[in-house]
Amino acid sequence: MKQILSIITLVFSTVVAGQKTVKAISSISAYNAIEDLTIVNAIKALDLSGTYHISNGFAGFRLVLDSNGTFEKFGHDCYGNSKLDSGRWARQNRSTLVVHSGKASEIYDILKFDSYYFLILQTERQKFIKDFLVTKAKFKNAKPITIDNKKYTVDFMIGYMLIEKYYAKELEDFTGT
Repeated sequence: MKQILSIITLVFSTVVAGQKTVKAISSISAYNAIEDLTIVNAIKALDLSGTYHISNGFAGFRLVLDSNGTFEKFGHDCYGNSKLDSGRWARQNRSTLVVHSGKASEIYDILKFDSYYFLILQTERQKFIKDFLVTKAKFKNAKPITIDNKKYTVDFMIGYMLIEKYYAKELEDFTGT
């Protein structure tokens, strides 16, 4: 019985993932109209690997992409951490990331905004675009701030707010500045 259920799940996942891929190719350009948001077309696997967060400061999720092509997904709150899933990850094309486990397959668009990489589920593209534009409008009249001698740009603050809903990784400053 488990084998039959596994085969049915595999067939269904393949059909659904295939449909998402076709739709994704035709609509990734939805991001092009947004100023300062970049579809990542050239990134090394080593640069893509790392820890991506969704968090409001108290609870959230972590997606850890190892450089060897494996991932782990964790949930966390004030009571601790729990491992939710694990499996393999790979780029499907230059701007798409696929994470696959025994539980599910997810397809993400890889985007860059200010000093962040964002992983956006393809099923949440329109939601992300709306949230991005609403958040940007909220910060329309904001000014950069300085905390402990570190200056934070308005775009950095916009990206930081989006981490509450979407996986993001802050890019490291390799320049030493």
